[in-house]
Amino acid sequence: MAFIQKQVSYGHRPGLEMQRLTPSNRQKLLFDDVIWTRKARQDHDAFVDLMREEAGVKVMRVHELLEEVVADPEGKAYILDRKITANEVGVGVAPELRAWLDSLEPAKLVAHLIGGVTIAELPGELGAFAQKAWSGANSWSPRCPTSCSPATALAEYTAG
Repeated sequence: MAFIQKQVSYGHRPGLEMQRLTPSNRQKLLFDDVIWTRKARQDHDAFVDLMREEAGVKVMRVHELLEEVVADPEGKAYILDRKITANEVGVGVAPELRAWLDSLEPAKLVAHLIGGVTIAELPGELGAFAQKAWSGANSWSPRCPTSCSPATALAEYTAG
């Protein structure tokens, strides 16, 4: 009896996080240069198509999987409980930021979980508070080292 092993690959299509890449933050984010996001998406899509059509690889996109998780209220709570904490975002901001993120549609929430949030994107009083609290900064990112990344939280949630 022959066994056919189907290969599975996980990928992330360049998104909001690449649009936020600038000459001043590229090194901190471990990039050699700023990339052209539209071209990076085209290249990514072509590579995914090639893997699917030529190699028969099942390609699963991380943002789509994460969208499925945050569409489930328990999944959303699991991820936000681990990402939006006083230690991560600050005592004065955590409840309001959590409420705002809870109100977002899954696709928008995932874009911000992966790509971060600029202070200008924060609504009303939360934005004003953040502007004062983080004067000199223009963004906050829920991203952190791999040990608590959205992808890791996704894997933990789906496994548990």
